[in-house]
Amino acid sequence: FKNSDPMTLGRSDTSFIAFGILWFFITLSVESSIIPIKDVIFEHRLYLPSIGFITAFSMVVFHYGSRLPLVTGHALLAVIIIVLSIATYQRNLVWKDKISLWEDVIIKSPLKDRAHNNLGDVYYNKGWIDKAIEHYRIALKIRPDYPDAHYN
Repeated sequence: FKNSDPMTLGRSDTSFIAFGILWFFITLSVESSIIPIKDVIFEHRLYLPSIGFITAFSMVVFHYGSRLPLVTGHALLAVIIIVLSIATYQRNLVWKDKISLWEDVIIKSPLKDRAHNNLGDVYYNKGWIDKAIEHYRIALKIRPDYPDAHYN
């Protein structure tokens, strides 16, 4: 089934790549349909679809990576590992506690009422009442009919 040209993908390679791409979009479509959802962007929504992406990406990397000189392949792999390790470390800093998590959400999405309300809850539980009230008020300014912020 393989082509004689080493730089082209064989039938089994393209089948795995096609499977990975289809898997990604089919499993993502379950969460991304016409039915409105509260949180459109959420990390856990990509856990299952990412299997397809990883499958397709791995097939492309292994196919073309096997044609590279050994030293170049190892160097490329090392760069990928370092970049992903740095990204993971930076993301873990955001998730170290609830304050850093919700502050990061507010930095990235300052007009999210629920983010301000949740940060207010965290501040309230820490005993920082003035900061909590400030974020509850911001949440109410964004969405005046937000019941949780009124209750808080």
